[in-house]
Amino acid sequence: MGDSRHSSSRRASSVHREDLEATAPNLLDRTGSQEFSVVESVAVQEVSTEDETPDVAPTTWSRSVRYLVLLCAFLTSLSFGVTQVPLLYVFRLMTCDAYYKDHPSGLLHGVERSPTAGTWTSILSAAMVPSGYSTRLNTGDGTDRCSIHPIESATALSVSLLGASTTVFGTLNLFLTGTLIKRIGVKPTLLTQVFFPALRLLIQIVGVEVWGTTGIIIIQCSQIVTIVGGPSGYMLALNTFITDVVEHEGRTAALGRLTGSMMFGSALGFLLGGVVAEAFDIKAPFRLTLMLFLTSSAYVFAFLPHIPPQPRDIDADPTKARKTKMTSAFTKFFGPLMVFAPRKFITRDGIVRTEYGAFLLAWGVFLGILATGYLPTLLQLYSTDVFDFGTQQNGGLIFMYSMLRGVFLTFAFPKFIALGRRWTMKREQQDLADTQESRSSERAPLLRDTRQQAGNGTHSPKDKETPKEQTFAFDLTYTRFSLVADGLLTLLCSFVREGWQMYLVAVVLPFAAGTGSAAKGTVLQMVGSSATSSERTDALAGVSLVENMARLSTTFVFGVIFAAFASIGRTELVFTCNAAVALIGFGVLLFARFPPEGSRRLDEKDDAARVDFKDELPHHPHLFRRTTDATAYLWDFLEHRISERNRKGYREFPLPGYEERAYSPSDVSIIVPTVDTDPAFSDSLGGLLRNKPLEIIIITTDSRRVSNKRDQLLRGINESKGSIMALIDDDAFWARETILLHLLAPFQQEDIGLVGGPITSYLPLKRQYPGTIMPWEVAAIRLRGKRLGSMKSAYAADGGINFCVSDVTALLRSEIARDPAFQSAFANDMKRWYRSGLRHRLMCLVYVSGFWGMYKTCPQMTRQMVEGMLNPVLLWVRLYSFWRTFHICPWFGCFVLSMKIYDYLDGLLQFATEYPFARRHLWAAVLVDRLYLVSDWYCWVTLGTEAWITRQAVDPPAAGRSYRDCVKGE
Repeated sequence: MGDSRHSSSRRASSVHREDLEATAPNLLDRTGSQEFSVVESVAVQEVSTEDETPDVAPTTWSRSVRYLVLLCAFLTSLSFGVTQVPLLYVFRLMTCDAYYKDHPSGLLHGVERSPTAGTWTSILSAAMVPSGYSTRLNTGDGTDRCSIHPIESATALSVSLLGASTTVFGTLNLFLTGTLIKRIGVKPTLLTQVFFPALRLLIQIVGVEVWGTTGIIIIQCSQIVTIVGGPSGYMLALNTFITDVVEHEGRTAALGRLTGSMMFGSALGFLLGGVVAEAFDIKAPFRLTLMLFLTSSAYVFAFLPHIPPQPRDIDADPTKARKTKMTSAFTKFFGPLMVFAPRKFITRDGIVRTEYGAFLLAWGVFLGILATGYLPTLLQLYSTDVFDFGTQQNGGLIFMYSMLRGVFLTFAFPKFIALGRRWTMKREQQDLADTQESRSSERAPLLRDTRQQAGNGTHSPKDKETPKEQTFAFDLTYTRFSLVADGLLTLLCSFVREGWQMYLVAVVLPFAAGTGSAAKGTVLQMVGSSATSSERTDALAGVSLVENMARLSTTFVFGVIFAAFASIGRTELVFTCNAAVALIGFGVLLFARFPPEGSRRLDEKDDAARVDFKDELPHHPHLFRRTTDATAYLWDFLEHRISERNRKGYREFPLPGYEERAYSPSDVSIIVPTVDTDPAFSDSLGGLLRNKPLEIIIITTDSRRVSNKRDQLLRGINESKGSIMALIDDDAFWARETILLHLLAPFQQEDIGLVGGPITSYLPLKRQYPGTIMPWEVAAIRLRGKRLGSMKSAYAADGGINFCVSDVTALLRSEIARDPAFQSAFANDMKRWYRSGLRHRLMCLVYVSGFWGMYKTCPQMTRQMVEGMLNPVLLWVRLYSFWRTFHICPWFGCFVLSMKIYDYLDGLLQFATEYPFARRHLWAAVLVDRLYLVSDWYCWVTLGTEAWITRQAVDPPAAGRSYRDCVKGE
């Protein structure tokens, strides 16, 4: 069977090539198909002649069905839009009422909050809002009691959690919807996506009736229903529906009309929700939305036709069936992403080449949405910040923007597509005619019979008519230049100087719409007009997934950019950044193109002759590299999530009451060894004195290049009188007067002998401004902050204990410090401080404690030490594996790279939010994050170095300081 199949395949291929040569003059000829051009119009792709499925006439749907689908899009979008504005206002009122219920006086007393004070906010707010606020409240204009910082902060965090959960659950809903469309059909899936939001609204109504903190939590938890039915799923179902009932050449225009209908519904929903809330009650929009969703469900059930799903092919070969079953679990959810993977095509000449058109189109769409997705919010922020627009003005602005965008996509966009196709088709037909006239007459005798047959409309009986696939290149051209128009029109916002000009911008910007609709139409053409409904569903789901990722990214990226420009008073520059990103997207799309004319995609049938050879291979190196990269990324992902969970679970040791204290600051002897003392030591000494210890012992010696810090510490320990010894570096600064109380709290337990505190980089208040902070200060804050987070995670995971404490600030019991055996071991040469972190890890894991001994006590920290020690070697292995994977399988490499970049940018955003004054030198934080690329290898090279240099080796000796021998300060 295998030999006959292969031979017949070769015969078919040769006959196919002869047919191509015979009918070549009758096909459209694009000699410049390898180049991108504005005047491309129609390409023709050959469909494989080996398709053994019987020809089935496609179902032709009447024009009325399209209008029914458009009306369904309008109704569903209207239902989703009604509660958008009232929901934000409800969150604010709930938070406000809950706050004043816990704080009847409206005041927070310093940092001493009651244990129940965190219940006035939502789940996320209770975890993230600072524990203490200023006693001076910002009451705004004095009339709105909710216009204070704690309420606004808690409301913003609650809304952020709602938006984040909607995005995550919506992405899962997107994958589930694609699977349901293939299994049960598009109409039942659409009905599911419209009905389950009604169930979600019912839960939200319960939350609104309950009110307060509990109501917020109920509404946030209701978003879980979005996994089964939500906005992402209904848009995918409607897009699939409209492409099933519209012929191939009309799908791009139909997708534009569908998007316009959705925008009509959303704009009217925004307006209707606010009007109903003001006219009746804030709870009325939720009840109205429930009725609208139920009406939309009934409409889908009664008026839309049923399109049965495509039957799944069952392979008679058990081996193939088993392989198909193994890969179906992967392709079920990641099928949409596979649409953008580079594909191999066979040209007319039999040359196999890889095409990256869909891959580049996906990146172009991503950059386009990244540039324009944040624009509605950005317009509101800019108008509020610069022109003091209120809720009513912003509502009218966005309503005008959304409505005009819907009008353009519904009526103007299809006309543009039709005119552009006719114009480019006419241009190409003219070019084709000129090319045929200029051909050499020497070929005419050889092809005269064939041309006569073609002119008479007759064909040879042996000729088999091959179906053609049309690709309208103007759709890709429109996608390119709509990004240019988006960029230029957005750039105009930078020159707005009056409030009324914002309304003019809202009128002009919609005329650049249609990028997403044209991109979807282009992707469908790249899939092919003969593609099945399942393949079209995957293509549309892939574009929707790219759009979702872009919308999520644009909120982060341009939110940070807007905040950075707002801090320097140049918010208009953010529109310049929008325009720049749009132009970059245009540049990417310039390299996107359709497959060459006359080519066909290389599929499983073409690979049949090579299946047996692949099965004989013992392993596949490409699969190994992908598995290595996926495993490494999965490890990093899980490590990050576990660390975040542990860090959030970290709790400080509780402070005992005054009567319960085992030790007080007056029981502490502070010992400070110093050499080549820094001029800032006086500030550090002041911080120590404010904590009121029993004594401060400063141990110093003559300047020398090699430190004898342990000898100094032992001298101070033997001179001390306190019950607790505090060993402090001379550059440690205690910024608060309660630090010593917190460090003494763990000694309430008798089995604790050594205590260390967290270390951060101290920056005076006068330097916490963008104009004064230096890059090295930003780098220091970033470096110490990351270490503090990792230490919190390790302490929380290991039960609050660790095998080593930083020598910057360490407290221990006097009976331990004065023990002769301890002092002998402490001063022994083999036990001195290690020069580098890597050497410390290596010595602890191999020589001192041993891996298993440390792992039994502190498993989390031990595992991190092993990973940190191996990172310098594993890093290059991972980089090489990733480079090879990216070279062989670019889509998988880009997926892994994009996820890594997203994770990193998320952490960088948290840093910029926590330290807004450091945003000007954020690049310094990025550089210090990559310091390990140099420092780790330096540590490996200098493992044998024992020297510990002093400040004299890098700084001039400190002037004006003369400490000798032992100086005590009471």
